[in-house]
Amino acid sequence: MTFIIEDDIRTKVDWLQKSLDLIKNTDFVLAFLTKRYQFMDEKGQIAGWKAPDKCYDEIAMSFALGKNILSLVEKGVDFGRVLENRMWCHRFEREPKFKADTGFFANLDFYAGN
Repeated sequence: MTFIIEDDIRTKVDWLQKSLDLIKNTDFVLAFLTKRYQFMDEKGQIAGWKAPDKCYDEIAMSFALGKNILSLVEKGVDFGRVLENRMWCHRFEREPKFKADTGFFANLDFYAGN
């Protein structure tokens, strides 16, 4: 799994080129689209939510390179009209508060390598 930290001030690497290079060398792309910014419609009404722009850019690059895309999209987030029917998508609803005692962690397999 590879991920890119936005705006890493420790390096002057072009994130767009870095993303493109990583996507070229992968079998598929897993994208998480969560609520980041609200956007307005032409009447000035709140129309919905957007994920960070870099997420949409990486999905578009993946599509252009013919990669399989699996996206996990929080309900209410717009994931782009062009890509609506061109990727595997699962919509999820965020819990109001995550509680560690729900048994969620008890049902996970721990992977420690090899």
